[in-house]
Amino acid sequence: MRVISYNKDGNSGVGVVVGENGVIPLNEALPDFSDGLKEILAVDPKLEKVRSVTDGKEPSFTINNVILDPVITDRRQLERYRGRWKNKSR
Repeated sequence: MRVISYNKDGNSGVGVVVGENGVIPLNEALPDFSDGLKEILAVDPKLEKVRSVTDGKEPSFTINNVILDPVITDRRQLERYRGRWKNKSR
């Protein structure tokens, strides 16, 4: 199972990639779960529930329609790295 964190239309999410490039967003498949993979792993460490609700389900969109984010984000640390990238690219 391939799990991704993504940004689509300005909204962050976690999803399961199915087939070559289909994505099942976990906020649709498991609406009671958190939007972050770190929090999902805390309650479903082996991703058994995630697997059970995504098996056989059709994707909602393709990976081509998203911007990939780090799988487990620490927003504060991410902002620090973004700042460094901006300074280095000048």
